[in-house]
Amino acid sequence: MINVYPQIFLELEKHIQDFIQNKKCPACLSGKKVKLRPDYDRNSTQFPHITIAEKGNVFADKELDNQEKHSSLVFDINIYDNSKNRMEICSALAIVVNQYMSETMGFNRVVSEPMPNLLDATIYRVFQRYDCIIDNETGLITKRI
Repeated sequence: MINVYPQIFLELEKHIQDFIQNKKCPACLSGKKVKLRPDYDRNSTQFPHITIAEKGNVFADKELDNQEKHSSLVFDINIYDNSKNRMEICSALAIVVNQYMSETMGFNRVVSEPMPNLLDATIYRVFQRYDCIIDNETGLITKRI
């Protein structure tokens, strides 16, 4: 079993902040501070708010000596905003998240879609799921599901 969650969390947070400080950042995100957390904080007053959770880390392949060779990982990411431009902000952040997860890390995007936020309908939400198979020894993503 491999644990890459802390690395993914920290690097995604840095990737988002670097994007927001970039001159190519859309006006809707300019100057925003994005809150990245492992779980949803229903009392949060800071938006945009992104959660990232590892939803699966299961055995995928083993060697002849019964040592796990690969793990199958699944990450769920939720993007929330409650501002006037909430759809635009969530869409822009979904693109940034996808750039990191798919292009930088090599994960496969399984889904990216708007979802109703049942706790508060004034908060717009985009749900994304990513998966991959990762080499437990090297940490490299070797194949996609």
